[in-house]
Amino acid sequence: MILKGEYPFSLLLSSIIYLILFVYSFRFRQKPQFVYFVVLMVLMSSQGLFSIFELTGGSLEDKLFWRNVQQIPLYLSPVMLLGMIMSFVGTNSKAIVRRLTILIFIVVIYWILLFIDSHTHLIRLTVFLEDFQGTQRIEMTRTPLGYLFLALNKAMGLWTLTLLLMHYRKVVGMQRTQHILLVIAVVSPFFFPELAGLIGWQAGVAEAMLPSGLLLFYALFVYNFLQVSPIVKEKVLENMTEGILIVDEKHLIIDANPAAHSIIQSVGGDYKLKGTYITSLMASYPALQALYDSKEQGEVEIESVGIHLWIRQVSIQMSGKRTGSLVIFSDITQRKTYQNELIHQSNVVKEQALELKQSHSQLEQAYAELSKVDEDRRRLFSDISHELGHPITSIQGYIRGMIDGVISESKTEYLHIVYEKTLYLQRMFHDLMELARIESGQIQFNKKIIDLGPFLRELVDRYRWDIEDSGIDFVYDEGVPANSYHAEVDPDRIEQVFCNLLFNAKKFTPGGGRITIQTSISIDKTGCFVVAMQDTGSGVAEADIPYLFERFYQVYKGDRKGSGLGLAIVKGIVASHGGYVGVHSIVGEGSRFFFGIPVSSISAPEQGEVWHAE
Repeated sequence: MILKGEYPFSLLLSSIIYLILFVYSFRFRQKPQFVYFVVLMVLMSSQGLFSIFELTGGSLEDKLFWRNVQQIPLYLSPVMLLGMIMSFVGTNSKAIVRRLTILIFIVVIYWILLFIDSHTHLIRLTVFLEDFQGTQRIEMTRTPLGYLFLALNKAMGLWTLTLLLMHYRKVVGMQRTQHILLVIAVVSPFFFPELAGLIGWQAGVAEAMLPSGLLLFYALFVYNFLQVSPIVKEKVLENMTEGILIVDEKHLIIDANPAAHSIIQSVGGDYKLKGTYITSLMASYPALQALYDSKEQGEVEIESVGIHLWIRQVSIQMSGKRTGSLVIFSDITQRKTYQNELIHQSNVVKEQALELKQSHSQLEQAYAELSKVDEDRRRLFSDISHELGHPITSIQGYIRGMIDGVISESKTEYLHIVYEKTLYLQRMFHDLMELARIESGQIQFNKKIIDLGPFLRELVDRYRWDIEDSGIDFVYDEGVPANSYHAEVDPDRIEQVFCNLLFNAKKFTPGGGRITIQTSISIDKTGCFVVAMQDTGSGVAEADIPYLFERFYQVYKGDRKGSGLGLAIVKGIVASHGGYVGVHSIVGEGSRFFFGIPVSSISAPEQGEVWHAE
């Protein structure tokens, strides 16, 4: 002991250090061991002060009083140390309180017996003074009961040491370093006085406990260890459905809750987690390995043997330094199943909605078609009534005149008129029935693939005499290249279209006029072989052009030789072949009617098979 004027400054310094540790430990008051530690520091600081009072006492009675007072912190300190280590190793808090209460009760009995010992002598047999570094302190001989209480004091230290050694087997990594520091802190009071004696220094109790206090403070509060508070572990982690792994900076799993064992085992992992390296669990999961290697907070989803896991990593920082990771596992298999089922049901609903939309569209289309059919039917009946009205009225008038004698039966010209009217009705009914079959799709087309060039030249040659015999110049202008243009058509129906347009042009072209047949390949509708008939007739007014291909429409209303259905039949036949019809006309200059037929193939003709227009 270092003394100056026989004053024990080393004991005073020890008491001050204990007080500094007491104040500084309030920074860590959230730690479960905080309460035990601060009480221990107060007791040890008091122990040093009481030792000073004993050494500086002037009489035996004064020294004995302060020696008795020292027994309060001397016997209560092991109790606080035991409670601190119990809390550290995870002993149930209620069990800690129960055990410490029993020990404190025994210590209180010892204190009572100690202060009445001058009358009972149950603790001490004799009391005397011994030299202690230039001064004197109390020494004694104990009774068996006194030795029993002393043994209790030492037993509490051994109990504390046993708890640490037993718990040491359950920890891994740097937590073992923490346990070693705590073991040294527990055993140092037993060996420190002997070590000090080797260098000739007599250390008091407060001085012998100083290394222990410093090690306890360092191991519990200063050094950054990864550990879970026993209360948190018991009340929270053990009951969580999510798996929790605590990993140190060396990738060693230092703690795992039961849910983690269950989840890892479900995907075929090793049931033993604590003390193994987490990298061994990630070998088969590159995404998880990448997340862990990033050392950043993040999450990833993996699938193994039909089990879906959501994994989150949280970096653990202590004093600005990364000391490990918290890895959280959640089994989301059921949620994924529900999610997939919802997606499936959503897709089914979408498909059903699409089907309903298509059905609705089809119904609307069918309704529109039925409406059109109904409208066509009403219009057809109206047109028929209108078209039949004039010839029937004429026939009735002539016949009534013959019956009434107004028209003489000898006047056969009237019978010719009636006959012409009946022929008109016959033509109209024939054309009307044919148009109805075409528009309803009931007519059968005998389609075959033909070469359109030779076919058209044959038609021109076949009807050339009929046109030229009427004094009309007939010209064929083959404007397409000398290739073979093949199309799948019904030759008879295409000839019908050709004749209808040709004789329609003849009908309105006066003698001395000209009809020109032209062929070309459509530019606007690529792939169509176009046949056009240009006449030098009277032409059609622009207002009449949109209605030319409607049934019963006639430009010259007084002309009843035609049924008014020819151009409508032409349009129906060409449309059934996938083609189109059209007309350009200028009044006083003539008209140009044309139709286009889709070409199925084009090939160059063999040598000697090139046809030229005549």
